[in-house]
Amino acid sequence: MSLLGICLLSLVILVSYIITLRPLINTLTMITIIFICLFFYRFSRNQNRYGFARIGLFVLFTFLYVPFGFFTSPGSISSMPYYILFIIFMETLLAVNRWEYAFPLSVMGLHILLLHMELRMPDRFIPFDSESHRILDLSINYTIVAIFMMGITVFVMDRYNRHSKMLRSLSITDKLTGLYNRLYLEEEGVKELHRCERTGENLSLMFLDLNNFKRINDHLGHQEGDRVLQEVSRIIKENTRDYDLAARIGGDEFVILLPSTTGEMADKQIRRLDDAFRDYSRRYEDMEFSVSFGIAESRDSMTFYELMNLADKRLYRHKARVKKEGEGTLFGTGEE
Repeated sequence: MSLLGICLLSLVILVSYIITLRPLINTLTMITIIFICLFFYRFSRNQNRYGFARIGLFVLFTFLYVPFGFFTSPGSISSMPYYILFIIFMETLLAVNRWEYAFPLSVMGLHILLLHMELRMPDRFIPFDSESHRILDLSINYTIVAIFMMGITVFVMDRYNRHSKMLRSLSITDKLTGLYNRLYLEEEGVKELHRCERTGENLSLMFLDLNNFKRINDHLGHQEGDRVLQEVSRIIKENTRDYDLAARIGGDEFVILLPSTTGEMADKQIRRLDDAFRDYSRRYEDMEFSVSFGIAESRDSMTFYELMNLADKRLYRHKARVKKEGEGTLFGTGEE
């Protein structure tokens, strides 16, 4: 809750005091609180002063509003206990350092002390003129406090959920390419492998490696290398299905998880990627840039890490064979 929000709430409370015909001294106390709140708000607009202004508001509501507001009102038979509860809620939310929780605890202690004083000195408190005014005071101010507490809770939880989703996204996503990272791939890969074992479906995994990518970094710079990684990722996204999972697991290594896919079906998917990468690699033909593939299909009792290792071995076996035989391309599945 911002300091401006506290000022606005104070204005709403003042209006409710006027409507419910609170004692004049009680209304004047609220007007004084509002002016001090506005001062602290203006003071806090300088970021370096925000902490001081926040502590100032803690002191204001704890040691001025609670005792003076309670003494100048009809006490516990009014809506003051609602607002005291709200102050405890507000100060708990705004507290940053551990010692600052002393303020809401002080409010609790003061409230208990004031209740005992009201019991022993009832003549010090100004009663309502009529029971109808008391019911009106309780109804209006209870509604105000309830709405503000619900609104703040919804706002805080919405911010919390958004922040949690953002952190989750950052933790599972490769920042440069927008693909998933190795951590998420392994988590989802294990789950998908277990699902396929239960349903009897096939699961294939495709390894991709960029050949001579280091030459691009060395000759054209790392900025151009980053652009290549982003373009490769874009091609992967455009040529995979919505339920496939593509991840960047290393500098120039990518993995695509293919649920409900046999090795034969994966080979057809590679051909689409093959055509797309052939067109793209012509931009760096003088660097002999290309992409190699390796495919593995899950077998009985195979772990996800064994599946990845199998695809990785087939990828490098194929690259070694191509290098030895001197073929003009490094595209291929690496299948025996």
